[in-house]
Amino acid sequence: MRLPRRTPAFLALAALAASCAAGPREATVLLLHTNDIHGHIEMLPTLAGLAKAERAKRRDVLWLDAGDAISGTPVSTRFQGTPIFTVTGLAGVDAGCLGNHEFDHGWKRIALFREASRYPILCANARSPEGELLADAEWMVFPVDGVRVGVIGLVTEDTPEYAVKKGNEGVRFEAVKDALRRLVPAVRKECDLLVALTHQGHEEDVALARSDPGVDVIVGGHCHTDLPGAIEVGGVVVTTAYCYGERLGRLELTVDLERKRVVRWEGRPVVVDPPKQPRDAEVARLVAELEAPVSAIVDRPAGMAQRDLDKNAICRLAERVFREALKTDLGFMNRGGVRAVFPKGQVTVRQVWNAFPFDDTLVTVRVKGSRLPAGVAAQLQGPVDAERVYTVATNSWIVDHLEREIPGAEAKPADSGILMRDAMVDWIRRNPDLR
Repeated sequence: MRLPRRTPAFLALAALAASCAAGPREATVLLLHTNDIHGHIEMLPTLAGLAKAERAKRRDVLWLDAGDAISGTPVSTRFQGTPIFTVTGLAGVDAGCLGNHEFDHGWKRIALFREASRYPILCANARSPEGELLADAEWMVFPVDGVRVGVIGLVTEDTPEYAVKKGNEGVRFEAVKDALRRLVPAVRKECDLLVALTHQGHEEDVALARSDPGVDVIVGGHCHTDLPGAIEVGGVVVTTAYCYGERLGRLELTVDLERKRVVRWEGRPVVVDPPKQPRDAEVARLVAELEAPVSAIVDRPAGMAQRDLDKNAICRLAERVFREALKTDLGFMNRGGVRAVFPKGQVTVRQVWNAFPFDDTLVTVRVKGSRLPAGVAAQLQGPVDAERVYTVATNSWIVDHLEREIPGAEAKPADSGILMRDAMVDWIRRNPDLR
């Protein structure tokens, strides 16, 4: 029997039918993510081990870091952040974005961070005073096992409110929403999955997702939010991974490659527990090399805490130390500048550096009694004299933001040049019984 001739039209219809029967073409991407490591390189051998174990099982892994890699540990403080990027690069991070703390040593140092890292640092909305991009690129597309993943880096436009002024004069920050509005149409054409890698805070990420930003996923950092799992807001998957390398975010996405949209997702962080999880030996060796010279300085006893001292207690202690060091009427410490606590027991120099990791100095400002902030005035034993000018010992970060922090303070504060953390260590050594 002679079979009917199959025309091109017939073959095309058959192919279309087969395609429809097969359903959409899908692929998966596993986004690993970290944020706000703040110099805690002791966690990176384990983070690297966990990432390596995932990559041994599958080819669709991409590791993103959402900024604030530096500032928070002695090794970061001692070397002004640069080695942190060497370690994160060796650990296997594929791309990162700038955080506000990457400006702690001035914007010019970011060039050294870029040289030290093995991965691109992305940021679309931060530029030098001359208008040059401070990052390696605004965005990049990463091929991940057949899926083109576009990543746009973004830092909070409020960075000047957090950064020191010295070294950051004239740096320009575009609003996150404006940067996305400018870039999304072009990046969309180049990718199957679009990720905003942000450093602005979880609440801000949620608000951004509600505004229909044109992205599929927001991987964020900044506020150290301990999110139990990713959430979906306005069709956008939003996630973050706490801080200090204590979580490895894990977000598995299934992407419809025809429609270029996420059709399924599941995301929960992995709690990082170094004694119980695999460690990368090469990363561990590098961490040990970097920590050795720092350990000789900071792994020494300073005092003894008779109880757990939380950040509020340490803040009050700092105000006393400042006041006594500069022989002023009052002291003032911003709670946000205290970055760690002192558990009951021995307090080491390392713990003090962890609590006070910034290169801030002690400064005397003069404030009329009628303009004293209530929290500062509460230190007085008696009533405030509204007409008297009081001296207040504080830190240089406060002075950079004086109009907001101590409105009404007189101009021309006197900088002692004494590092805040050195003053703390010296005082604790002289007064080791901390209560």
